[in-house]
Formats: sequence, structure tokens, C-alpha cells
Amino acid sequence: MTMPVRSFRRTALRSAAALASSVLLLCGGNGAPAQAAASGGSILLTQGTTYRARLRLSFFQCLASRDRIRRKLQGSGFAGVHVFTSSGELPADWPAQFRGRAGSCERFAEGVWSRPTMPRNRPSSIEAWWVAPAPP
Repeated sequence: MTMPVRSFRRTALRSAAALASSVLLLCGGNGAPAQAAASGGSILLTQGTTYRARLRLSFFQCLASRDRIRRKLQGSGFAGVHVFTSSGELPADWPAQFRGRAGSCERFAEGVWSRPTMPRNRPSSIEAWWVAPAPP
């Protein structure tokens, strides 16, 4: 039996949104881009710090809209969330080595951790992550 297209799309969008909601929860570091480890780990999210990430999504996860990803990230504790769907949209100071796509589509995110400083487990859906440079 095959799944109806509408149900299939809804399931794919939920999966993508769940993945995206955990995308920035793994951000952290010393300000320099770092390759994501293959296995999990714990990182410290610092209140008021801006984090950036390059996502590695599957084809079906790429179906989630920019607004849906943004809402999920905001619900997870990030404020001022920006979701970029192509490298052409990225800020000029985004590292060149992290402007290409990872996975089935180009997806990048940036947001400020708005909750108290806390450790979080890192999901495997992040290809690279770093603390954004401070504005001039």
C-alpha cells in the first residue's frame, strides 16, 4: 500500500521541522568554524550569543519552508533567527569554506540563544557550526 501524497508531504515536513528545530541546538565553539563530529557530544549554548550553522539535510528534509524552520528554531530558544536557502543570501562574513551545500540542499541558519546558558546534545544534522563574529 502506498502513502497518499498529502500525508507523505505532511510527514516529510514534520521530519524536516523536527530536524531544523535541533539544528542550532548544537552550535557552539570558540568562534572558529569546526567540522561536526560523527557522533553526538555536548556543547554549551551561551545566552545572548549568535550562532551559525550549515545544515546537512536529506531530500525530504529540504521540503521544510524557511518560515517553518524559523518558527521551530524560535520555539527551541533562539531569537532573531535567519534561515538562508542559498549561499547567495549569506552575509559577507560567512566563511567561504562553508558556503557550499551539504546534503541535498543549501540550508544555513543563524540565531541568538535567548535562554539561560546551558549544555545541549549535538544532533548529527549539522555539517559545520560556529559562533558568529561580533558586529563591528
